[in-house]
Amino acid sequence: MTKRANAILFVLFAILFTAIFSAPVYANSAAPPSFTLVVLNAPDDIEIYLGDSSEKANKDFSLSDTLFRFYEGRSDTYITVEAEGRKTIVELPDEIVSGYDNYAVLDYKTMELSAGQPWWRAPLLIFLRVSFTLIIEGIIFLLFGFRAKRNITVFLLVNIITQAALNIIILTETNTAFLMVELIFLEALIFIIESVAYCLLFTERTKVERVIFAFGANFASLIIGGLALFLLPF
Repeated sequence: MTKRANAILFVLFAILFTAIFSAPVYANSAAPPSFTLVVLNAPDDIEIYLGDSSEKANKDFSLSDTLFRFYEGRSDTYITVEAEGRKTIVELPDEIVSGYDNYAVLDYKTMELSAGQPWWRAPLLIFLRVSFTLIIEGIIFLLFGFRAKRNITVFLLVNIITQAALNIIILTETNTAFLMVELIFLEALIFIIESVAYCLLFTERTKVERVIFAFGANFASLIIGGLALFLLPF
């Protein structure tokens, strides 16, 4: 690889690094405060209310976990869990009550609520999402006729880096109101990075075909992955 290629890749990945670790800024049009609650071992008839049943949480569908969200300002210090013919009061941690956008996990069996996620959850979900994306783009990679070991190595390394970074951003994003818009922007950035990497490092097909492959793979990943984003846990 030439020094010029190394320099270009360094700049592109530096841009991606900046996108990951940039600080959030809230303007006047910011989304309302939200509280996302993941309920483990939840029964089908579960309903959750903020405080004394004054505000019912929105229930979101997920392939693995049951998600609930409150979108309005919160002053109550507990939630009411209704399921299987009984009501249970669960106290909220101080950081949940006073925070703007928060995430918590409730185990229905034990009724234990913890702020944030278990340490193993984020790495597991990143692994699942990156693997899912690699399968989608890997199929397109093979359909384009890429077979050289060098191209396979480049494809895997570039995708693991970019998709891992993308999913870190997704899983650390507490404000989900504009998640799809953010996903489209990040996918566009990843398309640019991967197009340059493939043009510089691939040995098969023309540069135009490599760019077309990068676009097709990322477009498929955006559409299919975007739909799965709201089905897979986060």
